[in-house]
Amino acid sequence: MKCFILKILVILVIWVILLANVGAQDVSTYYCNINLLPSKQQVALDKVSEYVHRFSFEKAVGVKTKFSDFEVFLWSNQQKLYMRLKDTLGRLEVSSEYPSQVPEMVLKMNKVMSSNVTTDTKDSAKDPTKDIKVQCLSQRSWERLDDDAQKFLFPVPFNDSSELIYYKNPIALKLMMAKSITFKYNSTESASSADKMQAVYFQQGKIVAEAARDMSKNWCIFQIQRKIDQDLTVNVVTQIPVLSTTITNQKDSLILNYNFVDFNSGEKGYETFEWAAFALKCKINSNIRSSTMSGGISAAASGGMSSGFSYRDFKELTGNYFKIEI
Repeated sequence: MKCFILKILVILVIWVILLANVGAQDVSTYYCNINLLPSKQQVALDKVSEYVHRFSFEKAVGVKTKFSDFEVFLWSNQQKLYMRLKDTLGRLEVSSEYPSQVPEMVLKMNKVMSSNVTTDTKDSAKDPTKDIKVQCLSQRSWERLDDDAQKFLFPVPFNDSSELIYYKNPIALKLMMAKSITFKYNSTESASSADKMQAVYFQQGKIVAEAARDMSKNWCIFQIQRKIDQDLTVNVVTQIPVLSTTITNQKDSLILNYNFVDFNSGEKGYETFEWAAFALKCKINSNIRSSTMSGGISAAASGGMSSGFSYRDFKELTGNYFKIEI
C-alpha cells in the first residue's frame, strides 16, 4: 500500500513539474534597440533611425554594438544574461544581469548633456538631460506590445511564418501587387452602383465570382472605387499604403481588414485618375482547415486574440496576387 501511495506521489510531482513548464518559452534570440528618442517632442518617421538603433542578440554568440556615443554589450554565461551600457564620452557605465529565459531586458542611463555631444543627438531634447534606454524583447513579448508604433522600434523579421495579427502598424505597412488584376467594366452593374465600388474575391488561391464563393471556407475580398467607365488594370508593383488595420476575433472566425481610406478625414492611401484603393478584407473560419492553410486558428497568449493566419497563408489564400511590405 505504501509503495502504491509513493508511486502516486511521484506521478503527481512529475505532473506538477510538467504543468509548471507548459508554455515556458525557450528564448534564443532577443530583438533590441538603443533608444535616444526625446520624451517631450515628436519625431518624424524618416528621422527615427537617427534616434533608434535596432539590433538582435543571439544568446549563443553575444553582441557588441555602438550607436552615437554609446556602446552596448550583451552576452550569456552560466544560465544568466548580462548587459552593459557604456557612455564613451563621459565614461559612465551601467550594467545588469538577468535570468536566462527572461522575456524582457531593460537598462537605462541618464546623464547631463555635454557641449561636445554629437550633432545627431544634440537636438534630441529641449531639457538639460537625455535618457538612454536599451530594451530587448523575446518574440512573444514583442507580440504582446499594445502600442503598434513601439513594435516598429524592434527588428523582428517579417517572413512567411509571421502571424499577420501582430503586424498592424499603419505607419510602415504597405500592400504591393505581385500580379496584375483587371476589373471588367459592366455598364449594368455600374448604373446600379452610385459609389462605383468594384471587388475581386479570392478563395483557395484563385479569383472566384462572388456568387461562387463558398462561405464555409476562407476567403478574401479586394475592393476599389473606379473613376472611369471602362476596363481597368491594377498593375504589378503598385504599392498601396495601409492607413488603418481592423482585426476582429469572433467566436468562429478571424476577420482581418486592411483599410486604404481614412474614414475620418477622407484621405485615400492610393489613387489614380482611373481608380482608388478602398480595402482588402479576409475572413478566416476557425472550424475548418482549408488546403491552402498551413495551420488552424488557435488562441494566442496575448488578449485571447486568434492566431494561425500567417503571411504564407495569406499569399496562398489570395493566389500570390499580393505582397505585404513592412
